[in-house]
Amino acid sequence: MKRIMATILTLSLCLAFSACGTGEDSVLTDTSAELNSPVITDDSQVSEEVSVSPETEELSPIFETEYIPVASSQDCFIVGNESGNLYGLVDSSGQLILPCEYEELSFQKTKSQTVLKVMSKGSYGVFDLEGTELIPCEYTSIWLSHYNDLCIVGTFIGKQGVLDFEGNTVLPIEFDVVRFGYDKLIAAGKAASEQESGTIAAYDLSGSLVKEFVWESNIQNITLW
Repeated sequence: MKRIMATILTLSLCLAFSACGTGEDSVLTDTSAELNSPVITDDSQVSEEVSVSPETEELSPIFETEYIPVASSQDCFIVGNESGNLYGLVDSSGQLILPCEYEELSFQKTKSQTVLKVMSKGSYGVFDLEGTELIPCEYTSIWLSHYNDLCIVGTFIGKQGVLDFEGNTVLPIEFDVVRFGYDKLIAAGKAASEQESGTIAAYDLSGSLVKEFVWESNIQNITLW
């Protein structure tokens, strides 16, 4: 119960700042900054990331390639084009897995595998290391955790939800804030509007409801339903 409350209280802090407006439009506007810089309940659960950056140490793979290797994981290399502004993926033999057409590429560890978080034309998606698309590149943000094989996705209208790597919806994309909580919990909340009270709830990794709370303007006044 303490872990559930800690998860819910952290999420309520996020919603406290996002629900200052009185109408639905103002709620979406106020949550935009929050959605772009998530606060994870437990930093140890954020997926480890090897990002492409100018400071990345130059790699020396055992194969010859026309591309510039910038990061590696499990015998795969993230490579850049000559201009250094687009990236792709090659295997240990130099065979191209993903073409150099992505603005961002990074290795990220989940519970069962290492995946690629990519950005194409300003939108994020996820691929496995064989080049198979797991999550299409149509989201403004994606967060992963090394404690599960799920991802939180954000949309252009400011809503968040949870998907698995099979393309199934675990939590619908209708929440204002979603966070991976302690152990096997997901916290999700909807900010208050003129028509409805705000809600905060804890779900398991299958999307089943564990606990639901009423969120009120005073974040210390949370009553268990």
